[in-house]
Amino acid sequence: MMQKNWIHYTLAALFFLFGLVQYNDPDFYIWMPAYFIVASIPFAYAKYFFPEKSVIMLLVVWLIWLGSYLPEIIDWFKQGRPSIWESMQAESPYIELIREFFGLLLSAITFASYLIFFKKRNK
Repeated sequence: MMQKNWIHYTLAALFFLFGLVQYNDPDFYIWMPAYFIVASIPFAYAKYFFPEKSVIMLLVVWLIWLGSYLPEIIDWFKQGRPSIWESMQAESPYIELIREFFGLLLSAITFASYLIFFKKRNK
């Protein structure tokens, strides 16, 4: 098991970097801590410390947060799913919202994956 820890540390580092690049975002005070929280989960798992109940709570919060973006996602689909990658600047308000949605989705998938990993490791 120890040799696979590099995967968990790499994922933790990626989410930490995701948080760092939010420094110039207008709502950095939301997104930096959010990504740092996600980064802490693979790191904790690699260190054999896993706060299962906290991760379940975080997953629920992230899913509710994701749900708050559904109207924008539906509108984006109705517009034919215009590109959100053409420019790093969000020229259209939906671009930033869609990018945030996908960041939350990746985070929620990470929480859910680590809950599954934890269950498998503790069998």
